Amino acid sequence: METITFFRTAVEAQNNVNPILNTTTYTNRVVSNDKVYVRVANSNDCFSITQLNLIVSTTQIPLNFIKTFTQCDDVLLGTNVDGIASFDFSSITNEIQSIFPIGQVLDISYYRNLADALSEKNTITNITNYRNTGYPNTQNIYVRVDSRLNNDCLGLGSYISLTVESIPIIEPITQTHCDDNQDGLYAFDTSLIQTNLLNGLTNVTVSYFDQNNVQLSSPLPNPFVTASQTLKVVVKNNTAKACSYDSTVKFIIDDLPEAFPVSKTLTTICDDEVDPRTQDGKYAFDTSSFQNTILGGQSNRIVKYFDANNNSLPSPLPNPFVTSSQDVTVEVINPLNTTCTASLTIPFVVNPIPNIVLTGDQLVCSNLPTFTKDIDAGLFDPSTEANYTYIWNFNDSPIVGETAYTLTVNKEGVYTVEVTNSEGCSRTRKITVLASDSAKITDIDIIDLASSNSITVTVTGSGNYVYGLDDEFGSYQEENVFSNVNAGIHTVFIRDLNGCGVVPKEVAVLGIPNYFTPNGDGINDYWNIKGVNASFNTKTIIYIFDRYGKLITQIKPTSQGWNGTFNGQQMPTTDYWYSVQVEDGRILKDHFSLKR
Repeated sequence: METITFFRTAVEAQNNVNPILNTTTYTNRVVSNDKVYVRVANSNDCFSITQLNLIVSTTQIPLNFIKTFTQCDDVLLGTNVDGIASFDFSSITNEIQSIFPIGQVLDISYYRNLADALSEKNTITNITNYRNTGYPNTQNIYVRVDSRLNNDCLGLGSYISLTVESIPIIEPITQTHCDDNQDGLYAFDTSLIQTNLLNGLTNVTVSYFDQNNVQLSSPLPNPFVTASQTLKVVVKNNTAKACSYDSTVKFIIDDLPEAFPVSKTLTTICDDEVDPRTQDGKYAFDTSSFQNTILGGQSNRIVKYFDANNNSLPSPLPNPFVTSSQDVTVEVINPLNTTCTASLTIPFVVNPIPNIVLTGDQLVCSNLPTFTKDIDAGLFDPSTEANYTYIWNFNDSPIVGETAYTLTVNKEGVYTVEVTNSEGCSRTRKITVLASDSAKITDIDIIDLASSNSITVTVTGSGNYVYGLDDEFGSYQEENVFSNVNAGIHTVFIRDLNGCGVVPKEVAVLGIPNYFTPNGDGINDYWNIKGVNASFNTKTIIYIFDRYGKLITQIKPTSQGWNGTFNGQQMPTTDYWYSVQVEDGRILKDHFSLKR
């Protein structure tokens, strides 16, 4: 019968001392790789000793051994929303090693999935910079622990949990506004900025920093009065990892243009036609200074012009700018922000001028101080005279107190009247008043005692004269010579066609009858010379002789004449002779017939 006994050392086995008594509960004294000695003896006390190697393979990884690693999504692959990040879980190696007995030789390897871990393929080689490619957002890393002594698997499980924390991405916000009072500041409405920034993000903290990196309140004050500046915005997850994202809120205050008015004296004008009847309501305005005036020194501005119908006009305006009355709208635009504009209206006004006859003529009588004429301002429509004011001048000197539409004149000269409407537009009418007067007779030439008597009248004066004979209200002639005038007393009338009167002049045309018929019928019963009255030829002496030279009678030219008798006796029918000594010295001798 053989006896088997276990000893801790070979010496003890050789000497058969200190055997191991608790062979079923023996604890090895050396971790993982211990040894004991076995003594096999028979009844004859023959024995043999051999070494028994005790190899202890341990697996002491607890079931709740789970290590979690969290990293923020990064942009290594060009995007920070792919759920991929870099992880360093190299510390796990020591942690697992510490679970096992000190001195136990282990192989600890990491795998992306269970299949690789079971087949021991595709081991993760870089555990200090591992990227969870192919496993976005979360991934379990499998850990395999093998004994180097006998390749026993001492542990296998998804002991590592990788989590990629989402970045709280926000989009930058730009708030632009036009400066409202040219001070470079604006009170921005920030009531919706944080809501718009987060765009639904929750469980985050928002921090604001100004351009000097001074932290501001969160949310921002409302209103937020600021000059143009860019704020940094930091949004952090309310997590242990506190992944964050930086963005900006840009406040831009664009310069508000100014539009300076153009003087109305440059845009309000009277129609420029010389003759009011041709006025067309248009004027060629000088716009050369307008754009500079409107900009007032501003640069980098767009200026637009629009007519009364909102049609675009050239910019700058044409010069000259021919237009009728209309409002032109000007818009000054900041090209950096075309919502920043200023506008004004240029009121082009072409006022009408008084519609008058520009010139006129009139006549007065210098010989009649009380003779007057009314001249007026010459409106084509006199019914509108109340719409105008009037200033009268005589020979370029003001006529004090004369402001009516009409003016009564009695002196020759140049009268002007300035006619002005309610818009201040005026035209001047010039009225030349000429003086006329009655004729002044300088000579009357009478040819009488001829076969064809005539009267020639010579006058002076500024009038326009016509001539009449014996009938003031009869016909007149332009010629100053009357021909074939009968002998006798005549009245010559010189009439001024301008109405300055009629000048009469009595004249005597001497005539000697060739015969008379003193037969008592009352017709041509007496013989006497003609052209004599109390004013003419009264001193003329008339002698009548018979054919033998005997003085028959002497008569006065103012008498009834010779009745054909001598000493009460009728003289026979025959020719008789006369001798007439005319008052002007002429002596006329000839004969006449007495017929019964």
